[in-house]
Amino acid sequence: IQGEEMKECAKLLVAKREDLEALAPLQLLRLTVAATKSQDVAVEALDAVASAAALVLNAFSMEDASKLLLAVAKAKAGAGAGVQELYERAAEVIPPKLSE
Repeated sequence: IQGEEMKECAKLLVAKREDLEALAPLQLLRLTVAATKSQDVAVEALDAVASAAALVLNAFSMEDASKLLLAVAKAKAGAGAGVQELYERAAEVIPPKLSE
């Protein structure tokens, strides 16, 4: 799904950081998966969504955390500061959860 309307929608989605950070982990996962389906969503929203997910990564199940990281890796967008933050947080959060 591409186009100016999708770009604008993605921009609106991440316009207020506090609203994005208030989303449940499953919603953040769904937004990240959407970034794998739309280049516009990936470019406009992935970094902010990844940053918000990094804040609550410990609330993700191992299964959902792995899906999140896979979706971020598959998305066709550059690895900005939010994505880097997510990867760093994953290195802290995931090892203790591996026994789950």
